[in-house]
Amino acid sequence: MADEGEQRTPVDVYPVAGTDEFELGPGLHRLKAREIGGHETVRAFIIRNATDFERRSREISENLWRKGLDPLQRAAFISDLVELRRLKAGVADDVSPQSVAATARWQTQLAGKAADACAIFAHAYGLTDEVAEEIGLSRRSVYLDLHLHKAIDPGVANLIRTTAIGRNASQLRALAALAPEEQRKVAAEIVAGRAAKVSEAVDRLTPGKVKPSAEAKRLSAVIGHMSKMGRAERKAALETLNEMYGAEADDA
Repeated sequence: MADEGEQRTPVDVYPVAGTDEFELGPGLHRLKAREIGGHETVRAFIIRNATDFERRSREISENLWRKGLDPLQRAAFISDLVELRRLKAGVADDVSPQSVAATARWQTQLAGKAADACAIFAHAYGLTDEVAEEIGLSRRSVYLDLHLHKAIDPGVANLIRTTAIGRNASQLRALAALAPEEQRKVAAEIVAGRAAKVSEAVDRLTPGKVKPSAEAKRLSAVIGHMSKMGRAERKAALETLNEMYGAEADDA
């Protein structure tokens, strides 16, 4: 198909057997943009004799390159791509955090799947490790995404998808560390507006838990920093504190 105007990436089309028509694959947004821009043509890759596996792989990969994906969306697409490749290879995979008895085995399974996903992208796009890291497809990023997809209850994911938590990877990881029942309770607190963070929701749901004062937090921070110091550093810090305390006592 010819192109008029700027279109950087062609869409995918598949011939419909027995006709001279084509079925659109990945590229619906680009097609709509062309129509809105008043263009009557669109550049396209004609994909012949594609298997269902190949079509699904191209669709998932296309979605992963879209801008503006939230962590949950990206995690779902990466998981789909890895599962599709494993299915084609005949590798059974029914692993979930709840079904695996040993945490170590679960971590090993995830690490293996992260390696699978990185290999898929490296093969399909020839990405270097530096480029993969830049666009969030390093082995560590894939590992974390797979963990989110497996560990967060699907109902909870749907509930928080449109909240600020649903767009915050660190908050999602904190949520994934909770048991499914706790996740549901925390999600309810967040959606109701009673908590802005996972930790705040957990505090609200913990009976009898006393929120530390600002003074207690500052003291805890000081003690925490000093515990990381070496002997000489601690001695110097204590001498400084003594001098500060002595000056305050003289002023009083």
